[in-house]
Amino acid sequence: MIHKALNVLFALSISITGYSQNSASIIGVIKGLGTGKKIILGNKPKGINPSFVYVKYDSTLSSNDSFYFNKVKFESPGYYSLEFEGAKGWKPFFIDKGLIKVDGTIESVYTSKLEGSKNDELIKEYYNSLYANWDAAHQKILKRFNAENDSIKKRKILDTVLSSMSDYRNRTIAFYDMNVKEYPYAAFYLLRNINLNNYPDSFVKEQFLMLPKEAQMSTPLEDIYYRLTYQKQNVEIGKKIPNFLFKGKQSLNKDLYGIDYKYKLLVFGASWCAPCIEEIPALDSLNRLYEKKGLGILAISVDNTEEKWKIYASNFKTKIVQLFTGSPSKSRIYKYFNINAIPYIILLDSKNAIIKNNIKLEELEKIIH
Repeated sequence: MIHKALNVLFALSISITGYSQNSASIIGVIKGLGTGKKIILGNKPKGINPSFVYVKYDSTLSSNDSFYFNKVKFESPGYYSLEFEGAKGWKPFFIDKGLIKVDGTIESVYTSKLEGSKNDELIKEYYNSLYANWDAAHQKILKRFNAENDSIKKRKILDTVLSSMSDYRNRTIAFYDMNVKEYPYAAFYLLRNINLNNYPDSFVKEQFLMLPKEAQMSTPLEDIYYRLTYQKQNVEIGKKIPNFLFKGKQSLNKDLYGIDYKYKLLVFGASWCAPCIEEIPALDSLNRLYEKKGLGILAISVDNTEEKWKIYASNFKTKIVQLFTGSPSKSRIYKYFNINAIPYIILLDSKNAIIKNNIKLEELEKIIH
C-alpha cells in the first residue's frame, strides 16, 4: 500500500505537472525517512562499467517520510538512482516518461516498490515469469540428475538439462527481440546481466548495433562494446596482464610484478561492500592454509579514499598484502578487467599470467599444489 502522504502528493502532481516525452516526475514515501532528510537523484552504478562519470541530477528534502521530484528532464531513458540520507544503499531504476512512484522503508531502500517505469516493469516481467518459471523447472531436473547413480539414466537426464538450457536461451532471445525496439535499455540490461556469456558474440553484436546511437552510448550499455572487443582477450587463461601500480602501507608505491609469489590471488574489495567484509575470515583462513604453498593474497581496495581503505584493511587478521588502487572510476586495473561487482577474485601465476578469472574460493584447493 502506498502511504497516504504519497496519495496527497500524487494528486498535487497531477494538477501542476504536464508530462512531456522527455520528462518524468518521481514521487514516493520511504517509511522512517522523516522530515528534512536529503534525497539525491543521480546515476549511481550497480554492475555498470566503472569508467562512467557520476552525475548528480537533482536533490530534494523529505517531508513526513515523503519526497517529490518534479519534471526531471532526460533525452532518453537511462539508468538512475535514488539515495536517501540515513539509509544504507540506494534504489536503482530506469527512468521513464510520466510519473514514477516509489514506496519503501529506510531499512531497505533497495527493495522499495517502484511503479511507472516501463523499463523496470519489463525487467520484473522477465524475472517473475520467464526466468522464475524456467529456473524452478530446471532445478527439479538438476536434482534428479544429482540423485541418479545409473550412468545411462544420468546421461538421458543430462540431455534434458541441456535441452532445458537451450529452450531458456531461445525464449530469452524471443523476449529480447519482442521488446528491444520499444525498450532497448531494459532489454539489453537483461541480456547483459543474466545471459551475455550464453550467447555468441555475433548475436550480441548484431543486437547491440540495432539499438539507437543514444542507447549505445548511454551509461547502462556502454560496457557492451568493451566486452565485445576487449574484455575476453584481457581475461584469457594464460594471458600475462600488465604491470599495475598500487599504493601500499606507509604510502609506498608497489607494482604488481614486484610482488613475488608462486600464486597471486587478487581480491578486489572495499569498506562499503558488506559481502567483501563477510569474506575476510575465509581469506584469512586460506592465507594460513596455503601460505607455505606459495600463495600470496593481495587485498586490493577500491575505496574512494585512503582513510576508508585503512578501515577495509583493518578487518584482516593475517599478514595479507594490502594495496590501494583508488575508486572504480579511477582504477586502471579495475577497468582492465571490466569488473562490475565486488568481491571479485583473480588467480595469477608467478609470471603474472591468468590461471582463473572470477574464481571462487572453493576452487583454489584443486589448483594450488
